[in-house]
Amino acid sequence: MESTKTKMMQKYLPILLTLTLVIFSCNENVKQEKGLGKEEAKQIFEALGYESVVVGAVVHGVVAFLDGAIGGSDNTAFAIAVGTQNGYNQEIKGTFLFNEELGWFVWKYEKDGKTGKLQLNIFTKNGKQTITN
Repeated sequence: MESTKTKMMQKYLPILLTLTLVIFSCNENVKQEKGLGKEEAKQIFEALGYESVVVGAVVHGVVAFLDGAIGGSDNTAFAIAVGTQNGYNQEIKGTFLFNEELGWFVWKYEKDGKTGKLQLNIFTKNGKQTITN
């Protein structure tokens, strides 16, 4: 007579294996084509208004949130650098995300100085894109 544990494994193991394969195959479809390099991180930091940027390190799969929490996925990266802004030396840190439409990007919410409307600024290696409602 088979044990209950064996019966459960026979019943649920194929389902578990199928789900695992589905999850990994879906994850492979959204992975970035290539990882974020130091040069692209530098270009994005420059789009944010920094000058004389030198990127020290890029860590893939890591996200540092504003509250200090750390998370991550295959489409994230975190970079640290030094540079200048308005003539002052700056520590530069950035959380980068990747999607197929934009490539690697960082974002920043700001209020428009003239209208007071909230705007979303997306920075890529090609510069800044502003989205408003």
